[in-house]
Amino acid sequence: MATLNFKRFSHVDDLKAIHLDSLIRFLEPHAAYFAAKGFILPSEDSPDDFDYEALTSLFISTDDMHDSVTDVSRETDVPRSTLYGIIGKVRAAFKDAGLEDYL
Repeated sequence: MATLNFKRFSHVDDLKAIHLDSLIRFLEPHAAYFAAKGFILPSEDSPDDFDYEALTSLFISTDDMHDSVTDVSRETDVPRSTLYGIIGKVRAAFKDAGLEDYL
């Protein structure tokens, strides 16, 4: 069963250990989600404005987290098998971005 573990993303020092360009590239596909939460990804011209504290607080927030894939499946009417496929793709994106240690 594929799962994600964001424990390491809850520590600023661990996020800072990731090359900033790689971190931003990893987060970019989810920019709309982060923007809805009040976190704006910096542009390529202003990476010095990256707010690691705000990002870690989003990763440790449980406001919109579900207990299980089954809960998500019931709420969204998306089959569990489809969700597990999506989780697999996210895991692959982590690996491709060199973030395998964060799975």
